[in-house]
Amino acid sequence: MIDVNAIRKDFPVLERRVHDHQLVYLDNAATSLKPWSVIRAMERYYTHDTANIHRGVHFLSEEGTRHFEETRQAVASWINASSTDEIIFTKGTTESINLVAESWGTHFLKSGDVVLLSTLEHHSNIVPWQLATEKVNASVVEVPITEAGDINLQEYKKILERYGRKVKMVAITQISNGLGTVNPIQEMIDLAHDAGALFLVDGAQAIAHTTVDVQKLNCDFYVFSAHKALGPTALGFLYGKKALLEKMPPYQGGGDMIDVVTFAKTTYNDLPHKFEAGTPPIAEGIAFKAAIEYLQTI
Repeated sequence: MIDVNAIRKDFPVLERRVHDHQLVYLDNAATSLKPWSVIRAMERYYTHDTANIHRGVHFLSEEGTRHFEETRQAVASWINASSTDEIIFTKGTTESINLVAESWGTHFLKSGDVVLLSTLEHHSNIVPWQLATEKVNASVVEVPITEAGDINLQEYKKILERYGRKVKMVAITQISNGLGTVNPIQEMIDLAHDAGALFLVDGAQAIAHTTVDVQKLNCDFYVFSAHKALGPTALGFLYGKKALLEKMPPYQGGGDMIDVVTFAKTTYNDLPHKFEAGTPPIAEGIAFKAAIEYLQTI
């Protein structure tokens, strides 16, 4: 039995009064509240552990790197990835989708190819694909929904049959942020693979509300944001199958994603760091482990 009153005490903002009433918060689809454990983890980094990570050889840097990478391990375990190499830190769901659309889409989509999206998609899972397909003369095709707000599976099957091997990617939300529709994502993935297409799951709304097992789903990419799962803002994750990530070129250039830099030629770091240019959101990254642990306790 869940003790709701005890849980409320874990979220300090719920102590606020608004218009003479105790705060009621119903906007988790936009962002979730943060428990004390997450807030204190961020505070601890800034008050005791501040240092850049991955590139320093002093104590604080090495300690910060270890804590940051522990979050990567926690995420990999949480969603059952086969390796931490498949977990990429990003700024959020939006950047994760943009990364795939740019790094995979503009390099592997060809003229005449098709990307399938549903009517339910957030614009963050529409615009990146429009930008990518415009660059290569591919196209975005909409999968319609029923009057009840569900994916029209019959139409989805017909579209896959109509375009055949031209469909290279299907990118669909697992749970709609607008309607709350829970899509039959497993069946949709299987159908896409049967048609020869890859599948990206937008898990922004699903990650905090359902068990996610990327190996069982057999999705090719899975994306989500920390801030919709009790974690900090400006942090998200991209799961990608290692074989796909290894073929994709870097999304951005800068520190940490490099191996050797010369003016003649630059070589790139191994996964997952190949896609993590620049100083990451360190405090946020470390604190998200506390969010995962909190969610797992309830």
